[in-house]
This record gives sequence, C-alpha cells and structure tokens, in this order.
Amino acid sequence: MKRSLCLLLLASAALASAGHVPQEWKDRYAYEKKVIVGKDLEAFKAMYAEDYVWTQPDGKKKNKKETFEEVGPMFQADKIEMHETLKSVTKRGDIVDVSFDATLKLTFKGKPTMAYHEIGIDSWKKVKGKWLIVGTVDKVSEEIKAK
Repeated sequence: MKRSLCLLLLASAALASAGHVPQEWKDRYAYEKKVIVGKDLEAFKAMYAEDYVWTQPDGKKKNKKETFEEVGPMFQADKIEMHETLKSVTKRGDIVDVSFDATLKLTFKGKPTMAYHEIGIDSWKKVKGKWLIVGTVDKVSEEIKAK
C-alpha cells in the first residue's frame, strides 16, 4: 500500500482542538472521524466536492478520483485509529480553511500496524447548501513508527 494511500484520511477527523476553533468545525471533524473509524467509504466520499484537489508536500496534485483510488483500500483495515488536533479556522471569502495536525494508525490482520503523520489545511466551501472539502494542502505527510 502506498504511503500516500492513507494520508488523505488524516485530513478528515478530529478529537481535540487547540486555539480558536468554532464548535461547528469541531463537530464536523468529529463526524468525519466517526465515518472513517467506522470504515464508511461512501459517506466519506460524499464529504468531498467533485472538483476536489489534494496537494501533496512535494507539490504533486491529485483529483478526487485519483485520491479515492488510493484511499479506498484503507477502509479495508481491520481497525482504524485516529487523533487529530485542529489548529485554526480561517475564512477567505466563501472558503473556510481548517489547519490540522493528525495521526492515523491502521491494523490489518497478519500484517504490521501502519501509522502516518500529516500536517495540512483542508479548504471547505458550501456547495448547494452543504459544506464540502474542495482541497487539502499537506505540509507534512509521512509514515511513522506505530505505537
């Protein structure tokens, strides 16, 4: 499994927050965490705009289809654990940027546990009355030693 396979998902769930993060955004990330840990890929996909773009630390970009081709196998893990700290929420016109620092741990039967660290920003926009993620820019995305 590619290291980048799971890193997108790190952008999507929060347990704790630091700094000023409105409750609305804490709740939105708590819901996303529930979807991810519950391994509900279809509900997770529904949170992303059709024109979503994931920008990786090396500057490479992936569209929604490419992103979910990588992410899909992660939902087959026997267990997914997540922890994410929301750092800040900033409004830019009709876009809301949520910065985060996250870790993800995946356990597959018969294989070593995999863990990832990601620091990035999710950009959200209301599309047809629903908040959707339109982009993620990762500053850090790396495999780490599972604890």
